[in-house]
Amino acid sequence: QVRAITCDNASPNDVVIDVLAERLPDFRGKLDRGRCFDHIVNLCAKSVLKPFDVDKKKADDVRDTAEE
Repeated sequence: QVRAITCDNASPNDVVIDVLAERLPDFRGKLDRGRCFDHIVNLCAKSVLKPFDVDKKKADDVRDTAEE
């Protein structure tokens, strides 16, 4: 008996959940899927930090100018 599944947010996992829901009578599909909390936090952190990203070439140029 499968009560719940935790997996990351990759789309192939959505397919697996749908297949399990079809084959297991007590498994409610997306209602019984827990997404990986660490993955969600990582995606949120990347989203928050993205506006502060600096292009590597620009960062190298600034460093080189500062060294001169």
